[in-house]
Amino acid sequence: MHRRKIGTILCTALCAALFAAAIGGSSALGASQSQIDALERQKEELVAQKEETAGKMQELEQQQATAMERKAVLDEQNTLTVEEIELVNEQIDIYDGLIAEKETELAEARELEAYQKERFRTRVRAMEEQGDMGYVAFVLQAESFSDLLTRIDNVSDIMQSDKKLEEKYIASRENVEQVKAEYEEYQAGQLEKRTELEELQIQLEAQIEEATAIILELQEGIDAYREMLDENEAMEQELQSQIDDMIAELERQQASQGYGSIVGTGTYIWPLPGYNPGSAYGWRMHPILGEMRFHSGEDIGAPSGTPILAADGGSVILAGWNGGYGNCVMISHGDGRVTLYGHMSSIAVSYGQAVTQGQVIGYVGSTGLSTGPHLHFETHVNGATTDPKGYFSFG
Repeated sequence: MHRRKIGTILCTALCAALFAAAIGGSSALGASQSQIDALERQKEELVAQKEETAGKMQELEQQQATAMERKAVLDEQNTLTVEEIELVNEQIDIYDGLIAEKETELAEARELEAYQKERFRTRVRAMEEQGDMGYVAFVLQAESFSDLLTRIDNVSDIMQSDKKLEEKYIASRENVEQVKAEYEEYQAGQLEKRTELEELQIQLEAQIEEATAIILELQEGIDAYREMLDENEAMEQELQSQIDDMIAELERQQASQGYGSIVGTGTYIWPLPGYNPGSAYGWRMHPILGEMRFHSGEDIGAPSGTPILAADGGSVILAGWNGGYGNCVMISHGDGRVTLYGHMSSIAVSYGQAVTQGQVIGYVGSTGLSTGPHLHFETHVNGATTDPKGYFSFG
């Protein structure tokens, strides 16, 4: 970034020196085509630098857009991961409650099991203390045979009931232990999953931080290139102002020397008969630089090599390369009226030449800052551009 800034400062200083030299030369010697050509070459270099800067800025903007898309995806993943962690925490809390409930049930089941075992053991100890006479005496106390059978059945029922109750309590305790173990297993799985999600969240947050740093770094580069573009734009406007002043001075010189003796008819013909206007005069999004720019003329699409006609008679005050206009012709028609023809593939006239209305002055091309074959046509009055369509009628 520092190197770019230094390069911008050096470029600004160099162009300022060139401006001073050009202005000083024109003040001392008057305007000349060589001086205009020198300024045009400087302007051409600025336009080339602007193209390169705009291209680099666009590349950084694309990289930033990609980084922002990646960060958006990471943000979404992180949000979903946080939500999933919250759900897992809720599940862990539920399992904590279920395990606590089973702990209580297990304690109760163990108490019941112990109580039943104690009752059974108490009965057995009583029988051991009394010997076999305990149940035998109970049976022998029968008053009849049927009573005897009843007493024997009762003894058997008591023993079977004790046995079943013990088995029931044991089964209940084992079931509670099994359910509790399952809950603990589920909980362990959720705890492990939460650990994995928390590790994933740490990774995502690190990636988000990295993506944010990249976006900010790219923004610094974009801002630096935009600053360079603004500086280049200011320098180009200053150059164009000097060029316009020199052209006006050159016209006055030519008029005093007899070069401007040919004056136009005062009306214009369409320079590309059969081809309609396209991108109009006024503000628009520049197709190459990708920003709003004032379009100072009319773009007329036509195949490469299509002859371009002089809109009116006059004197050629520029015939050569003109920065973003590429191969360019400018014709002075007198009374402060000038027409400009840009992006030519080749030029058919030369500087200082007198031309008549409808004469072929060049051919359609795509030189300079152009996205395809077309003619860029401008009309000037006293140094200011006007809307070319104001001189024509289109149905």
